[in-house]
This record gives sequence, structure tokens and C-alpha cells, in this order.
Amino acid sequence: MGDKIKKRFSESLRRHLEEQNISQSHLAAQLGVSRAYVSSLTSGKKNASPARIDEIAKSIGLSEANSRKLHTAAAIDMGFKIQLPDDDDF
Repeated sequence: MGDKIKKRFSESLRRHLEEQNISQSHLAAQLGVSRAYVSSLTSGKKNASPARIDEIAKSIGLSEANSRKLHTAAAIDMGFKIQLPDDDDF
């Protein structure tokens, strides 16, 4: 599995944070976790649980569609074979 595939979630999360102008520190405070934890998510060193992805999506104001894409990216990173109609967005 190449780095591109393993990093879909982290790249997507970083992009959403940048688009919303939200810092890792701010997201960490919203989630009640350390900035180091958020950094490990955005760098691809850690995976997020589905429940944590929901919390992240809510905290940064993602639409339902973007939340689903974030979940899909995380699932693919974890090795699930998922092919949804809009997977071309990755």
C-alpha cells in the first residue's frame, strides 16, 4: 500500500482545516485532546475511530457529504476495499 493511499484521511483533514482556517490547537481544544494527537492525525501517524471522525466533522462544520468522504478516506487508509460512486474526489 503506497503512501498516497495511507494518507487520504490526513490529507483530507488538513485540507478541511486549512479551508476553514482552523488551527490544530483550536481543533484539539474543541475535541478535548492534545494538539500532539491532532498533529498525529494530520500527519497520518494515527487513525481516528468513526466516533472521533464524527466529532471532528462536527467541530469543523463539515457537511454530511464531506463527513462521509472523511470517513471513507479513513476506511480506505485502514485497508478496507471501498468503492463508492464519488471516490474520484480522493
